[in-house]
Amino acid sequence: MKGNNRVLVFTSLGHFINDSFLVLFPVLSMYYLSLGINATAIGILGAVYNFLSGFLGAPIGRISDRTGKYAELMFMGFLLIFLSGIFFILSFFNSDLIKYVTVSIASLFLGSGLAFYHPLGGAILQLSYDKDEAPKALGINGSMGSLGRAIAPYVLVVLFDDLGVTKGILAVLIVTLMLSFTTYYGVNYPDLTDRASQFIKTLTCGILFKYSTIAEAFSSLGVSPAFHRQSPFGHQ
Repeated sequence: MKGNNRVLVFTSLGHFINDSFLVLFPVLSMYYLSLGINATAIGILGAVYNFLSGFLGAPIGRISDRTGKYAELMFMGFLLIFLSGIFFILSFFNSDLIKYVTVSIASLFLGSGLAFYHPLGGAILQLSYDKDEAPKALGINGSMGSLGRAIAPYVLVVLFDDLGVTKGILAVLIVTLMLSFTTYYGVNYPDLTDRASQFIKTLTCGILFKYSTIAEAFSSLGVSPAFHRQSPFGHQ
């Protein structure tokens, strides 16, 4: 896979993951209302996580431009999202007061985590493509984010209905963690297939070089090594 295409594939996967979590809190809010959490509190927390996801984008972008750690920061954002899911799970096991605390912490983690992807994904693509190709790549990448927002509500509701809310969130978090590692290594390192191919080529060249060196050494001594098979019909 070419370097640019590899970057597009894995940043698009990251966009899909990130934007899927934009709808997590709205879906969970229905369940929180049924648990008796105040609707005003839910509205405020929804505003807080959306505010954080926008407000923190600029400083994260500056840090990434200064350090060049785009993939690392993106993975950090996914970890914060993962932690938010843990606190969302805990919110279903606590008393009313603790429930408010855990939902609040979860919202803070969620908003902070969601702030990472957009400045980082866009920067990675703009650095990977020239000015003529970048708009198309950004468009494809953006479509994957929209796809995540479109699919996630249905997937979440089905999982919550079949597994229960807490087990459903846990299932989503496990898949998210695996995809986050995939995105990180896909963006940050050369394609694994290319690396494996290069390793095999290097190993083969090393074996052939050693073989030819040993053969030349025996030939210089006038000895025919055992691994030099002669024709059964004698010398040509």
